[in-house]
Amino acid sequence: MLFSITFKMCITELKVSISDQLQALLDSAFEHLSTSVIQSEVKTLLNVFKSLKYNLLEEDLDLFAANDRWIESCIVHTEDFLKPFRSVLSTENNDRFVLILINEILHQLDQFIERKSFSTFGAIQLEKEYKNLFAYLTSISYSSLRDYFTRSLQICRLLNLDRVEEVHYYWNSSSWRLTAHEVRSILSLRRDFAVNEIRSLKLQ
Repeated sequence: MLFSITFKMCITELKVSISDQLQALLDSAFEHLSTSVIQSEVKTLLNVFKSLKYNLLEEDLDLFAANDRWIESCIVHTEDFLKPFRSVLSTENNDRFVLILINEILHQLDQFIERKSFSTFGAIQLEKEYKNLFAYLTSISYSSLRDYFTRSLQICRLLNLDRVEEVHYYWNSSSWRLTAHEVRSILSLRRDFAVNEIRSLKLQ
């Protein structure tokens, strides 16, 4: 009886140990994919976006409504990249892989945004493009992506303000993610916003 109990305990501990080792191996594999594969792939699929200008005129909105600038090519490239992984990964691991990819896309987009300059109409165009991109990204994941999109959507919201002082409508929201420094930096990307108004914002 004692031997049987001891044996069962050993088997249980062995199963836990093997499970932990397999999980660690899986985590390591995803980390490798993130750093050596996904980051490079995202740079490639966002290469067109990197060079786009957003100092647009009103008539540009009609032009780009009929002629997509980068979203369609980004989606096609992403689908081609994901296809071989979908056939070998379990549903759970595939979704984990997709979430890592989405997080990297959003991270690199935010970095590129910081180097651009926006007119009022350029900000409107970016918001349209983001909505189309986010609709696609939502369609390829089983998880809720609200938290993933929050920061990027708040950047779009700031860029689409009519006046600098309107930032106070959002600043104290419990879901607000951007720091005071980030808010000022993003607002400064709007070429029609006065620098002195941005600097004088009281964000505490």
